Amino acid sequence: MPKTHTAAGTLLGRIASRIGRVRARRRLAELAQEDAAAVQQQTLLSLVRKAAKTKFGRDHDFASITDVASYQARVPLRRYDDLWRDYWQTGFPKLTDVTWPGTYPYFAMSSGTTTGLNKYIPTSHELIATNSQTVRDMFVQHYANRGASNIFAGKVFMLGGSTALTLEAPGIQSGDMSGIEANEMPWLARRFFFPPPELALIADYDEKIDKLVRASANMDIRAIIGPPNWMLVFFDRLLKHDSARPALADLWPNLKLVLHGGMNFTPYRVRFQSILAGTQAETREIYAASEGFFAVADRGDGEGMRLLVDHGIFYEFVLVDDLDKPNPRRFWLGTVEPGVEYAMILTSCSGAWAYVIGDTVRFVDTKPPRLLVTGRTAYVLTA
Repeated sequence: MPKTHTAAGTLLGRIASRIGRVRARRRLAELAQEDAAAVQQQTLLSLVRKAAKTKFGRDHDFASITDVASYQARVPLRRYDDLWRDYWQTGFPKLTDVTWPGTYPYFAMSSGTTTGLNKYIPTSHELIATNSQTVRDMFVQHYANRGASNIFAGKVFMLGGSTALTLEAPGIQSGDMSGIEANEMPWLARRFFFPPPELALIADYDEKIDKLVRASANMDIRAIIGPPNWMLVFFDRLLKHDSARPALADLWPNLKLVLHGGMNFTPYRVRFQSILAGTQAETREIYAASEGFFAVADRGDGEGMRLLVDHGIFYEFVLVDDLDKPNPRRFWLGTVEPGVEYAMILTSCSGAWAYVIGDTVRFVDTKPPRLLVTGRTAYVLTA
């Protein structure tokens, strides 16, 4: 056993893994019965009711919205720059009852606007909770494929950006989504995750990678989560760290899961297959951004990710060629078709309404909804 793990910690991890397997069976049974279109319409109406008294809700007559069609008639498509100009910029950073009830506690930092400036994505407590639910669903799919996995008997390595946050106003902070998630993580859950706060806070990329390599080389890492390009840089340095153990299977013999996202995995697949040779690890794709966590692979790489429809986000889709046309036709899970390339539109429990995220997707199935990401915006996943 790696010296960095105590017997008590391993026992607690095995208990946590056992609980996870039980919850996974329940969740899988629930997903098997799910009517995605019905759940999505219910999600939309719940969001509209909750935000009816906000400025945005009053401006768009939320009180009269009764279904998807009436929502689409009253709420036009908007990009980040539109919402920032019309609703978020004036009161920033204290936005109270503007596009979502209450005051935003966080703003997730991202990039990729038409002006080239950083985006401040309003982040509610409700969105943070749905992101956590998606993380649980990631492990549900792992347990579905590896029913005996004791993944929490070791550490889950979160390879993301700096967790340092900037105080924008009393009770309001901004930073990378990984920092927001770390700040909100329950204290009991933190013992299962790596790196510790003093390493997670480091902003300098090279310094951080070097320190993570030294700290993790003798740890019982069971899973790693991050963008594939970041993971390859990390793995290259890790494998050079100990000449007596030149393979990942020697350094992390209990590695079970590699969760990747943020960009197309195809160019990296062969490299990962080589690095993971001899390990027990499966690779599994996730689809996430600063605006939320959306989907997780429930089958093999390249076979599509299951869209998570009960997590407080309503999804719409516009034909890519029609996106810049006036009043393009808007599809949703009740009307989408497989094999068609769509631009994805979000309505979220964080006050993003008919928000053009900038990604393009193609459905491989509709019952249940599974999609492939065919184009990404400029941000990097740091969940």
